[in-house]
Amino acid sequence: MIFIINHTLRKNIQNMFIILHKYIKNINIHINYYHLTFKSVAEKYYCRTCKGERNHLILFQKNIIPTAEEAFETLSFIDKYLVIECLGCGCISFLNIYGDESMIREDPYGEPEHYEEKHIFPQETPGCEMLVYKHLLPEKIKSIYSETIDALNASCFLLAAGGFRAIIEAICNDLSVVGKSLSIKIDKLKTSGYLSAKESARLHSIRFVGNDSLHEIQTPKLRQLQIVLQIVNHLITNLYIQDRIIENNLDVLVVDYQKFTKLLNKVFSSEIIGAKKTLVNFLGKSNRLLDDLTPFELQLQQDIASGTYPHLSDTGTLENNKKVYEIISIPDLFSFEF
Repeated sequence: MIFIINHTLRKNIQNMFIILHKYIKNINIHINYYHLTFKSVAEKYYCRTCKGERNHLILFQKNIIPTAEEAFETLSFIDKYLVIECLGCGCISFLNIYGDESMIREDPYGEPEHYEEKHIFPQETPGCEMLVYKHLLPEKIKSIYSETIDALNASCFLLAAGGFRAIIEAICNDLSVVGKSLSIKIDKLKTSGYLSAKESARLHSIRFVGNDSLHEIQTPKLRQLQIVLQIVNHLITNLYIQDRIIENNLDVLVVDYQKFTKLLNKVFSSEIIGAKKTLVNFLGKSNRLLDDLTPFELQLQQDIASGTYPHLSDTGTLENNKKVYEIISIPDLFSFEF
C-alpha cells in the first residue's frame, strides 16, 4: 500500500511502523521523501552489532533475472541485492541472495528442494568478532590481527590459520623474543615471564594448526579457529590492552622509569610553576605506588642535568637530607589513550 505523507512526519511514521512490525508480520513498507511503503524480510539475519539473529527491514532491493534472449542460453536464476536495516539496533547491512535451477538439495524428508545462497556484508561470523580495543595494539600486530579476522569472516580458513600463527611471530618480535623456530620462541615467552605454562601450551596448539594449514594444506574447521581466536584475544589482551586500560582508571605499581616519569607528569599537572618540594612531598599519596624511589630519582637527576626532563630543576638544597626540586614547566598531559 502507498501513502502520500508530509516530509516532516516521515521519521515519526517510520518509527511507528517499526514498533508495529514487532506485532504485525508481512507488512510491506518503504519510506522516501514522498511515499511510504514498508518491506520486511521474512527471515531473520545475523546482525554484527547485536551479535545475533534479528528481524530486518528492506530499505532497497534490486532483482536481476535473465532477459528473454538470455533465458535460452543460461540457467534460469534470480540474483537479489538488498540494503537491510536491523530492527533491533538500526545497523545497516548489504544482503545478496542468489538461486538458480541447478541448486537442488534434499530436505529433511529426502525430497528434492530448491535453495538459495545468502551472504551479508560486511561479513562477520558469530564468535569471530574483533576486540573492541584493538587500536591499543602495536601497529604491526594490529594490522596482522585485523587481516586475520577479515579472512576468518570471509571463510578463508587456511589464510586465517596462517594469520594466527603470524600474530604469535609478531608478538615475539615486538617483545624481542628470538629463536630459531616458533616453538623455541613460545618457550622463551614462558621463561621470560610473559606466559604461564598453560598459556604456552595453548600457543603451541595454535602453532600446530598454523603448520598443518601452511605446510600440509589442511583446512581447519570453523570451530577450531573460533577457539584459536579466543586464545589469541586472551593473549593480546593480557600483553597489550589490559594494563593500558587499568593505568588510565586505577592506581598501579610503577615498575619502570618510563611509568615513573608519567606519574610525575600527572602529579605536576596539579602544581604551579615555582613550587619547591622534595620528590617524596611532590608524590604524596602516590609514594605507595613505588617499591623503591631511589633508583628512579638517580635517573631523574641525570635527566634533569642533561635537559632530557625539562619540567624540574635541582635547587641545590636539602630538606630532611633529601634533594629539593623546583617545577619550571607544567607537563602537557593531552593524550588519546583510553
